Amino acid sequence: MITISQIANGSTYLSKHLSANDYYSEGEKVKGEWWGKGADRLDLKGQIGETEFEALRTNRNPSTGDKLTARDGKKNAFHDITISAPKSVSILAVVGQDDRVREAFKKAVSSTCEALERHAAVRERQGIKASSNGSRPTGNVVAAVFHHDTSRLLDPQLHAHVVLANATYDQQREAWFALQPKPMMESSVNLTRQFRQDLAAGLQHLGYSIEWSDGTFRVAGISHEIEQRYSQRTIQRLAFEDRYREIFGQAPSKSRVEAFIKEGKTAASGRFREEYHAAFQMEPPRKTVERFVQDWRDPKLKSISSASVRAIQKSRLSSGQLSGLRDLVTHAQRSHDIPNEGSAQNHLPPHAPIISRAEEDHSQNPITSKSKLRRLRPAGSKLRIAPYFASRARGEAIGRLRRALAIQAAFRGAPQGLLSMTVKRTLHSRHHPHRSRHLTM
Repeated sequence: MITISQIANGSTYLSKHLSANDYYSEGEKVKGEWWGKGADRLDLKGQIGETEFEALRTNRNPSTGDKLTARDGKKNAFHDITISAPKSVSILAVVGQDDRVREAFKKAVSSTCEALERHAAVRERQGIKASSNGSRPTGNVVAAVFHHDTSRLLDPQLHAHVVLANATYDQQREAWFALQPKPMMESSVNLTRQFRQDLAAGLQHLGYSIEWSDGTFRVAGISHEIEQRYSQRTIQRLAFEDRYREIFGQAPSKSRVEAFIKEGKTAASGRFREEYHAAFQMEPPRKTVERFVQDWRDPKLKSISSASVRAIQKSRLSSGQLSGLRDLVTHAQRSHDIPNEGSAQNHLPPHAPIISRAEEDHSQNPITSKSKLRRLRPAGSKLRIAPYFASRARGEAIGRLRRALAIQAAFRGAPQGLLSMTVKRTLHSRHHPHRSRHLTM
């Protein structure tokens, strides 16, 4: 997913957001890197320094200190383009600790940045276009790229902030001008599609299977239940929508939901009081306000170490789920190591689905829709989520893995194991025809 937003001032954006991985780490900082042809022109390379970043924020050339573009200080300082991985991919990288997935994500982000840069443009101000909103491509940006792996609610969330300085070099006029974001915004749908395709191809190369649906994908073997356990914002949003209906008798608008996602508690409390007064011509009771804004984010996040964050993330899964996730990563790594990739890998078995906590607890009624997801309790309480996959799946997966290893050996010139397994499978099918489809050699 790709979203574009404008940063008007950004005086604390580097220190409190970009360098802090969306939560305040104790003594730990995310180190971004300069990227883009415009950055090369300004001789900005390697890790991002606070001095250079501040110069761009205030529309100054980092090298000379001179004014960079003709715009005044009231315009946007930056354009923040956020590129996010699907939930299942983030779970593999962060909780499953497969660093190869992180690298695949970074490569897909890099390809997306190259496509974004081709859409960089300036306003066309010459001739008959002097008063129009037309644009002309420049093909260069000054970008600060930061890779984060966790959301503010401590869910695993691989995402990159591509922070574009509001400047691009116009070779026709041989000067720097304000960056026109409209062409990039108009291309965001195609860029998102290409990003997902690049990332999916990278994961398949690493040995994972991909399932596509409605233009996006997920990694096969990670259940919807596990994804939901790492979707705290979704759970809170649905709880907010229920509270809104209860009080106002109607569903909140799309813009109202967006305000819920973006606002802090102070702004949210003020907005709710205005809405309540407009609807009922009276001030809302204090307890009503407190209950309504209970899920809004607190701008004063407490400091926490990355080790503590990882422990919290793992605690949301059962031992069976964690074991299944490790098996999935191990299987993909082994699949990736099979030689003759063009032929052998086509015969690899599908990945084993991960056992769910609800399956261990013998729960009931699988959650398959948002309406059922609404029954989940708020973050921090035990979730009532039921089984997603059959209980014998792990046994079948082990059998498939053994067969894959036998295929691997066969391609290396030792077919005895594969022949033996095939003979056993045939004999078993003859004696137990009704069980043949469940056989896992």
